[in-house]
Amino acid sequence: MDMTVDDQVARIVARYSPAFLIVDGQDEVQRFSGAIGRFLGPMSGSASLNLFRLLHADLRASARSLIRQAEEDRRRVEEQVGFTVEGNVERVILIAEPILEAGGGRRDMLLAFQEVPQQRMDLRSPSDDNPVSRAEFQASRDRLQTVTNELETANEELQSSNEEFQSVNEELQSTVEELETSKEELQSINEELHTVNAELKDRAESLVRSRSDLANLFDSTSVATLFLDDALNIRRFTPAVSEIFNVRQGDEGRPITDFSSLLAGDALSRDAGLVMRDLSSIEREVESRDGKSTFLLRMRPYRDLNNVIGGVSITLVDISDRRRLERDRAHLAAIVASSEDGIVSHDLDGLTSWNSGAEKIYGYGLAEVIGMPMSMLLADEQRNDWPVHLARLRTGEPITSLDVSRMTKDHRQVHVSLTISPIRDNNGVIVGASAVARDIAERKVAEERANLLMAELDHRVKNILSVVSSVVSQTLRSGGPQETIAGEIEGRIMAIARAQNILTDHGGVDGSLRALIETEIKPFDHGRSINLTGPEVALKAKASLPVALAVHELATNAAKYGGLSTESGQLDVSWQVTGTRSEPYLEIDWREFGGPAVAEPSRRGFGTKLIEVTLVRGLGATVDREFLKEGVRCRIGIPLDHDVGSVRAEGTAAASPS
Repeated sequence: MDMTVDDQVARIVARYSPAFLIVDGQDEVQRFSGAIGRFLGPMSGSASLNLFRLLHADLRASARSLIRQAEEDRRRVEEQVGFTVEGNVERVILIAEPILEAGGGRRDMLLAFQEVPQQRMDLRSPSDDNPVSRAEFQASRDRLQTVTNELETANEELQSSNEEFQSVNEELQSTVEELETSKEELQSINEELHTVNAELKDRAESLVRSRSDLANLFDSTSVATLFLDDALNIRRFTPAVSEIFNVRQGDEGRPITDFSSLLAGDALSRDAGLVMRDLSSIEREVESRDGKSTFLLRMRPYRDLNNVIGGVSITLVDISDRRRLERDRAHLAAIVASSEDGIVSHDLDGLTSWNSGAEKIYGYGLAEVIGMPMSMLLADEQRNDWPVHLARLRTGEPITSLDVSRMTKDHRQVHVSLTISPIRDNNGVIVGASAVARDIAERKVAEERANLLMAELDHRVKNILSVVSSVVSQTLRSGGPQETIAGEIEGRIMAIARAQNILTDHGGVDGSLRALIETEIKPFDHGRSINLTGPEVALKAKASLPVALAVHELATNAAKYGGLSTESGQLDVSWQVTGTRSEPYLEIDWREFGGPAVAEPSRRGFGTKLIEVTLVRGLGATVDREFLKEGVRCRIGIPLDHDVGSVRAEGTAAASPS
């Protein structure tokens, strides 16, 4: 059974002595007992634990020899050694025995000190009574001590050298390891350098490509770009800058303020100072000096790779076309917004715009119609035709003059003329449609009025032709010379024509009674005294022709036989409206003065019949003719209902002498 180190030490100590030391293979003391102090030398108080520095000088040589012998023989060896303590020579048995750990591990050495009893001491010193021998012995002893000390010193130096060599060896090993590590690091660095070199090569190629791309970009861009340093000196510029500033290649490094430009004002330096001071950006529109061009100016700080502000970068984009387009669009938008016509647009999903005109016509607001189909603009009965219209629009054919009559949101009947046109994109593809809805209510009214007037004209022409036919036939029946008959027919037809002209002048609806009387009397006015007095009365077409024929007959007779046949003759025509407001009555009083003496005719001529027939039968009038001594007087009374006429204004008009 293997013994532990403690067991071996205990066994040896119990057998020999309690004073012992245990040293390792480097002669370093590992353990020692308390009784070892008397065997130590003066260096025992030092910090060193080296065995041969701790031991008494007289014991060092023997201890070294015994330890080497015990190591070589691997057994216990001992030797009796003398040493001097305070001038007295003492003897001690040095015992060196190897100590093995269990399992054949580390080998240590136990060095025990066993004192020799006094009787066992072998004092072989020379006799005291022989001075020479004692002196020689002392000298030999001193020489031996000196040699021993020198050997110990040399041994210590050798041990120190050995330790130094070991340290150097360790340092060399460490250096070798460091060199190996450095070699690996160098290999790693070399690999990294290869990688960095490849990256730098790629970056250099990328930089070359970037510079090439930048040069091509500068040469091909139409955007005027200008780079200035912090002193506003030119760094670089694109060719488009030459169209704004009077610069050319080779002007890099010169102040931009030295060059004239197309821009109005001189705020460029001030803006650049603000940008570099506040590290902000400026974007504004600037005009050319001639006002024909507009540029969008953007100015930003110029930063280098270290994010240091080194100037400003300026871009100038010509937005003249865009400004004109914006003005045109704004003008068009204003027209659309203010148009009385409904203007809407439609894309593939539904209505997209709806102006105020459309809202006014249809009554729907913008939010109510957005997304609805275009067919909502049509009448209910027209929506079945929308697929046909849509197919025409898809072929690019516009839909024009599509009349629509439909109810609005607030239940009003509206009439619109709808024009729908396709909308194309920049590639000519139809992407939607626009519609213009024009309110044609007035046109509808005009059409209805025109139709009514045409019917009225047709009816009136037929009536006139009937009257003319009756006048001609009745005149022909009256007999007389042909020339007289022709003149009468012509005069009566002209009277009808003049009455018709008065109606036409007043829109074919109402004619002035005063104008009618003046017109019919005018052909017979040869400087005679003619007075017309009465309120403004408007006659309908139904009454205008009968009254005109009656006045014409009266004027004709007056010119032939009565007050208009002499230069001293006079004619007074007055009229007034009597009766009630609900049943007014027009009274016309025709009086002739200063003409030849007249007498009641023996027979009723056609003129008298024409007056009575046209007025009495046609208008329900009353006619009273008197052949007075001073001249003819004719009073005509006509019920003034809504089919005959009305009073235009209150009061009477002033007499108008002819």
